[in-house]
Amino acid sequence: MFDQGILDLVNKLCENGFEAYLVGGVVRDHLLGKVCHDYDVTTNATPEQIKKIYKDYQIFSYGEKFGTIGINYLDYVIEITTFRKEDEYADNRHPRIIKFDANLESDVKRRDFTINAIAYDVKKKEIVDLEGGIKDLEDGVIKAVGDPNQRFLEDALRIIRAIRFSARFNFKIDEKTKEAIHKNYMLLANVSKERITEEMSKILINGFENVVYEYYDVFNFLIPELKGINIGLLKLKSDNLVFKLAIVFTDVTDLNKAINNFRFPKVTILRVKSIIHNNDLVLSDDLINTRILLHKLGEEYYLDLNNYHKLIGLSYTSDIILNEALKLGYQNSCLAVNGRNVKASTGFSGKEISDCIEEVFSEVVKGNLENEKYAIKTYLFNKYGKANFLKKKIALLKLLCAIFDKHQAAFSLGAGAMLYFRGVETYFNDLDISVSKDDYLKIKDDLDKITTHHELKWDYIYHLTINDEDVDLVVKDENVLDKCDYVYNLDGYIINLESLDYWLGRYQEMGRDKRVNQILMYKGGK
Repeated sequence: MFDQGILDLVNKLCENGFEAYLVGGVVRDHLLGKVCHDYDVTTNATPEQIKKIYKDYQIFSYGEKFGTIGINYLDYVIEITTFRKEDEYADNRHPRIIKFDANLESDVKRRDFTINAIAYDVKKKEIVDLEGGIKDLEDGVIKAVGDPNQRFLEDALRIIRAIRFSARFNFKIDEKTKEAIHKNYMLLANVSKERITEEMSKILINGFENVVYEYYDVFNFLIPELKGINIGLLKLKSDNLVFKLAIVFTDVTDLNKAINNFRFPKVTILRVKSIIHNNDLVLSDDLINTRILLHKLGEEYYLDLNNYHKLIGLSYTSDIILNEALKLGYQNSCLAVNGRNVKASTGFSGKEISDCIEEVFSEVVKGNLENEKYAIKTYLFNKYGKANFLKKKIALLKLLCAIFDKHQAAFSLGAGAMLYFRGVETYFNDLDISVSKDDYLKIKDDLDKITTHHELKWDYIYHLTINDEDVDLVVKDENVLDKCDYVYNLDGYIINLESLDYWLGRYQEMGRDKRVNQILMYKGGK
């Protein structure tokens, strides 16, 4: 039955000498035994008269130019519209001319379908059916009021609405109306994407499988990238719009173009894309795999994919394992390192860092790597940092070689870099270069141009920072090549390496036992 409070509200029009009828979906759903909260009223009262009658209520005048006044009733907006005629529709959507010198008979003739043209006389408490809507409800038929071609030319949105009602109620669309749909569906190009999206969303969660065969041409027009639709999956019971969209958009030529034909919220689009892009992932009750995939996808996207797999019959993770994985942790915060640690150990930035963290998480969860900061940093340094840092240091060394060659100056290379180029060490952290005072004066200006930090470390050693790399430049009185006994060709640049014996003595003096042993083992092996 209709809400008595709303009937009492609408009856105020009758008490003031006007006609008042409930129309549209509320009457249709009432006759079908369904609950409806959208109450539309038509009356011969003008908007000004309506506002006067309901002056004690909150009034919404957003549709006043179309003859509609909204009345707030217990947080429901009751829309009361003056009887009207419409003519000269623009853009297959909006009437240019609206006349309010109408009656109920002329008012219902402008409506879309007969099942929506049934009225309820509030004063007489009786149904008024001027277009045969009750019989069409009984027969399960969607039929346009009057000429369907004319109705669709007036408002192209009615095309998709007809299909939506057919889907929702599992009604057939009568032949003339169906022919008009197949003839005029291109007019939907004139309807806003927002309105198409609203109707399409309702179709997807309310009987899309009932209409997709018969009106595939319409859907293919709305989604030109469509290659096919899995009807079997559509028939699975679910009112989850994201899942229905994933089913529809799985088989398209271009997912981005296909989904951008509509105006779905960004969060909905991201969820749909995540399901489609990750649908081949194998979800199971493997706790390790579950934690890794939770880390990769995030909890919301994982739950979406897991529930989608449940729906379509693919393997999924049980609630017990899923809850255990969530309890143990799947986020970066459960690791002993953060992005800054990874950057320091690898020299990476941006996405490379996030990829590294994902890898570390996987190795830790699998038990291949201890979740301890030093262990993780060592792992990352050995796997990525050495090669990355070496690449930068060698590039810097070539830059310095070019400056020395330009001025016909000489330098010698010592310490860790010398050990690396001799093959004693697999990596070098420090770059120690020795140069004579005369040659230093030759290169100083060019060196200053590329140096971002410059300080005198000791009275003859300059500490420089070039391209974020550190260089110790030792300026000597003597010929720096006297202590060299090995020449290395670095892509055409000749580098003079200081002798092992010289550095063996230096390291012994400094108590650098690790370096001493390295050199002795190397000399012994040779």
